[in-house]
Amino acid sequence: MTENGEEYLEEDEELRREEEFEPPPLRISPATLGRLLICLWVILCTLWLTSDRANVPLPSLAVRAWVEKLFAGPPVALPSDVNLFDLYGPMWNLSLLRTYGSLLSPSTWAHAEIGWGNIDWLGHAEALAAIVIYTLLGLLALGAMSIRWPWLTRLAVGYAMGVGIAGWVFEGLAIFFFLNRWTVLGTLVLLAAALGWLWHRARGEDAVTEPGEPTVGKTFAETLPDFLFRVAAWIALIALIGLGLWHAVTQPPSNWDALILYLGNAQQTHMQGGFPIKVCAQVGVGLGSNYPHLFEVTQAAITRLGGHWTPLVGQWASPWAALCATVIVFALGHRIFRRRDLALAAALLFRCVPHSVYHFQLVSNYPLAILLTAAMLLAAYDWLNTGHRRYAVLMLALVAFGCHINYLMPAMWIVAVLALLFRALFERSHPQSGKRKSRFPAEERRWGGVAIALLAALVLSSTWYIRNIVVTGNPVYAFFPEIFGGEHINPDVLASAEVEWRANGDGLGQQSALANLLSLPRYLLIDPRTRWLLSPVFEGFALPGLLMLLIGLGVWRRREFLASPERVTWWLLALSVFGGLWLYHLALADYYLYQILPMLVPAALLAALPLTLPGVWGALPRGALITAVLLVSLPMSLMGFKLRSDIDDQLSLRALTHPFPDPDEYYARVYPSDEVLIWQLLEQHWRGARLLTHDNRHLIYDPIVEIVQLDDWEVQPIYEITTDRERLALWRDLGVDLYLRIPNESKHAANAWAGINSLIARGDLRLLLRTGNPDDGFCALYAFPWAEPR
Repeated sequence: MTENGEEYLEEDEELRREEEFEPPPLRISPATLGRLLICLWVILCTLWLTSDRANVPLPSLAVRAWVEKLFAGPPVALPSDVNLFDLYGPMWNLSLLRTYGSLLSPSTWAHAEIGWGNIDWLGHAEALAAIVIYTLLGLLALGAMSIRWPWLTRLAVGYAMGVGIAGWVFEGLAIFFFLNRWTVLGTLVLLAAALGWLWHRARGEDAVTEPGEPTVGKTFAETLPDFLFRVAAWIALIALIGLGLWHAVTQPPSNWDALILYLGNAQQTHMQGGFPIKVCAQVGVGLGSNYPHLFEVTQAAITRLGGHWTPLVGQWASPWAALCATVIVFALGHRIFRRRDLALAAALLFRCVPHSVYHFQLVSNYPLAILLTAAMLLAAYDWLNTGHRRYAVLMLALVAFGCHINYLMPAMWIVAVLALLFRALFERSHPQSGKRKSRFPAEERRWGGVAIALLAALVLSSTWYIRNIVVTGNPVYAFFPEIFGGEHINPDVLASAEVEWRANGDGLGQQSALANLLSLPRYLLIDPRTRWLLSPVFEGFALPGLLMLLIGLGVWRRREFLASPERVTWWLLALSVFGGLWLYHLALADYYLYQILPMLVPAALLAALPLTLPGVWGALPRGALITAVLLVSLPMSLMGFKLRSDIDDQLSLRALTHPFPDPDEYYARVYPSDEVLIWQLLEQHWRGARLLTHDNRHLIYDPIVEIVQLDDWEVQPIYEITTDRERLALWRDLGVDLYLRIPNESKHAANAWAGINSLIARGDLRLLLRTGNPDDGFCALYAFPWAEPR
């Protein structure tokens, strides 16, 4: 009985406890809350920034109107020349999704046409030969440094090194006007022989193979969502790369800067055998002639070697540099995340930013700047993690060559010096890491070799700036004249140029650092003219990724991507590139966003961080990424950005289905006001005339007429003249025959100081041809009284 009674008492006690039991309160850990907020931000921001572009009814029009009213302030009056990406609404005809309908429509392909007769086969051969030559030179250089990365990575970095090495020598030849077929050929042979000898010697001395991308991590997908993401990401990445290359090389160059500088200056260098010299602080070639010219001279050298000028060398170089940069971003992602799927995600994020889609199709030196930045960060990563001198030498060489692309790239010296200091601090804190056992004596004396490489890289960096000091009196002509001085610099003309840059540019353009900072949310999220540029990768993925990184730095040992001091310090280098370029844009040069496009390399890696979240938290951002690609990036890549003046041309995929068009027909579609008619008139009747204009597309005009800019230094004395009779006499003394008015002439106020409108009103100039709609701007060609057709 006792035992049974005790059993009953125990059962009663247990039942009583069960009846009194209450479930614990629901608690959400800070980590779970953080993951939830990150996923919500990524998804909502992606929906917000893609819905307008694709006309998907999310968020609803009412919600969108409320948010814009709350944050955007008064309505923005769009300019008359607004392009497709500023237009959105519920109409199917303006939806980016219409591109898929065009792609699948039989009528689209029924009207497709390939301009076989317009293909410059020799030009394409020269362009491909340039890629092969520069890549082989770079591979020899990497071999000479005993760098044995996987082949794809080596090919990508090799192209960057080959362009840098050969371009630096060609630059020296072009400065002294020694660029011709035989000097180019001799340079290539000598460089190949020297690098080949160094590679053979290094091969005998050091047979150690350093693994490049780590082999850790799963090669194949473990779950169905992971497998589907990889398949979708690979298809999207290949499509984005292929379409960018297709549009770049099958359509003639159309971007204004290319026609002025990236191709126009390259053509002049080809024709003159050296860099054209023009010392004048004016909007067009006056400044551009004194920018670093590594990109231009690597084109001109190949065309001089072939004896045949073609813009195709530059047209191939830009998308090829973008492809190489994509490979390097993948390599960086693999090193950092130790997972191929996240490396693939970083590469896809890098390629699907609309602004990079745009610039990877056009001819520009910015893809090369992005490539050298990515390669430098890759070399810095391996330098920090291995301490091998070879990676420090490579990093310093890439920084030195970057200084010859544009005036902003010398800032990368800060990153290189920080990398050297960080590695030195590691070795001082952990002496054994600086005294590795090695059978190679050179490794024990690597800091001496690094010091020599540092001095050599400083010399390599400086040659163009020394040239500018000699020619113009200013190393970065014509900027900061109050510090550096310089010749033929009119501060009033420069001030007027800044107004035009802000009017034409895609940057913040608020004229003060504080105003730029305050307007940044609207610029990125609200303003219809600009929010598509980086959306949704930057706003939706990179910004929460930046927050994750900053939070993770406090508990870095718990994060795989911050698992060692070397990785932490590499992220600090990446943040210095990312933040430094944005600081430059906010505080110093807010005219153009594309100047800071190298920040897309660290931005893509930051954007991949939300995808590192475990389980469903990482799957949701992956879905948002694929959605953004399908709704925005892929349609934009299908359209291309060169035929940008007609909405129907873009949405009907004319550029995709009409490769190698007739140049006259093509430019008549690209540019308004029937400018082709004026070009044809000049070519037929006015060859060799001196043309006064604000137009500076030298690639088009130089073979036909000689351009005199309205703000040229020899023109500026007319600004002080008050009578039309004296003005007319000065134009005659300058040998000016024609005047061409273009629509955006009024954006540069200095042009009005020449008094041309007064001469036209008096009847001193006779009208030859006027085209276009006065409401949209027009072009007009006038002849001075003494001018006669040729």
